[in-house]
Amino acid sequence: MAAISKFGFTLSSIGWIFSQGLDVVPALLRQSANLVTVKNLLQQIISKELTQDKELFLFDGFPIPTCHIKRYRRSKTNLSIDGGIGYCAAKDERYFGFKGHILIIQEGITKSVDIAPANIDERDVLPELTNNVQGDIIADKGLIRLELKEGLMDKGINLHTPLSSNMHDNRPKEFVTRIMDIRRVVETMIGQLVGRFKINLLGLRIYGIYQQRWDKKYWHTLSVLLL
Repeated sequence: MAAISKFGFTLSSIGWIFSQGLDVVPALLRQSANLVTVKNLLQQIISKELTQDKELFLFDGFPIPTCHIKRYRRSKTNLSIDGGIGYCAAKDERYFGFKGHILIIQEGITKSVDIAPANIDERDVLPELTNNVQGDIIADKGLIRLELKEGLMDKGINLHTPLSSNMHDNRPKEFVTRIMDIRRVVETMIGQLVGRFKINLLGLRIYGIYQQRWDKKYWHTLSVLLL
């Protein structure tokens, strides 16, 4: 049932479930939700196996709005305390909620992921995702910060980003073009997480947000593994 809901099977594909009686569906959904710890462990095992010995990683973030920017002050939930105001460059708008941060390998497998209030700078989040990581990380110009680059270098990590238009770049143009072409992989992956797994439409409770984070990451890792 969980696989059907995540991978978008047609109604005809689940006829056998409903033939067992509609009362079985809520039980299946509860069992799937209760397996979040198991899914987390499986995802970590699969991810570790597929990302070990890799030396090239891609980093990016994505907005997770929880309510309209004009309504968050009236919210009766903890989200009005735990969330934050952020900016979505793709839509050129401010929003209230959280921001997802993801580190993957070039093949599209997740190495690590985290969720933070939208007002937390992603440059402060990246170091927390780089445990047991060495090699090169490609990110966008939002990660430009000398202290960050030097700190990652001390850990054996080279951070590559395009530079702002007012900054001089000594790197060959072909090199910059190449790393930006490679970075599109993480943009594509986020598009899959948003389009198929609806990772930007997380639950309204903090526990639900973190539970669904592992759930969606598990199913995406599994889908990549099966392809």
